[in-house]
Amino acid sequence: MVGSSCNVYVSITGPKPSEHDSSHRPGYHRPQHTWLISIEPHHSHLMPGIGHKDKDREPIHYAATWDAEAETYAIATHSLVRDPGIIGNILIVEEAHVSTERLHGMLKEDVSPLSPPSKRRDHASSEDEPEHWLRGAIHGLQHRNVAQKFDVDEFFLFAHGYVANRLENEAPALIAYPKIHKEADKKSSKSRFWVSTPTQHRTRKDSSGQAKIYGGLM
Repeated sequence: MVGSSCNVYVSITGPKPSEHDSSHRPGYHRPQHTWLISIEPHHSHLMPGIGHKDKDREPIHYAATWDAEAETYAIATHSLVRDPGIIGNILIVEEAHVSTERLHGMLKEDVSPLSPPSKRRDHASSEDEPEHWLRGAIHGLQHRNVAQKFDVDEFFLFAHGYVANRLENEAPALIAYPKIHKEADKKSSKSRFWVSTPTQHRTRKDSSGQAKIYGGLM
């Protein structure tokens, strides 16, 4: 029997400016980052004689978009081919004893019923909209006891600070959220979660042209 477990990360891509953006034009909103749930599968107790292709260990990235017609969130895999690239990853669940397929199902169940993001365009709401669905996803994982309980608002304060530091090359490309366990700093260092790399080298591509996270999620 093949046992499976996985790590779960919050990944953040570089900001995607809108076409012809100008900071001085009326109604300008600064470029937003894309927030993702990234699942890194692990395979343990492999059956003798049965090999596993590299793609079986590839991280899977999920993003959700609001479907106005269906009035629900749709969550799907997110390709990095045409993306500015992932600039940072925060480990929020280590060795979850659940398959990647089941985790995908959980995300669908927890994200789909969420209310739409705020239509207001003031500073506070626009800051929260990109990760609106992600908050619901994390709450869902906590409710299912997949993720440990921690304050999600505090997590995003931490995450935004981390992103700002990544843009200045002052933080590692892959870290563990300190509150997921008491010895997070020690474990992340031992497990090579703290991988420092310049932002401009945040991704690389495989032979098929698919961008891959640089910094451990490979």
